[in-house]
Amino acid sequence: MANRFGPDILIQAPDPKKAALFYVNHLGFEITDNNPKMIGLHGKHINLFIEPGPSSKFKRPRQQVVSRRE
Repeated sequence: MANRFGPDILIQAPDPKKAALFYVNHLGFEITDNNPKMIGLHGKHINLFIEPGPSSKFKRPRQQVVSRRE
């Protein structure tokens, strides 16, 4: 039996409203629930829920810029 995942995704963002507007303006989501404790968004294939909180518990390593001489 294969794994099966539902269409709902929960994320955290320091500013949920700002994050929601990104998904609306750039990725075509629609705000379906404008609750200040959790904003609900509906996309073509997934539902996204954004609650206040840290954006990530993990820090990304700095990317080094490498210049190439040709």
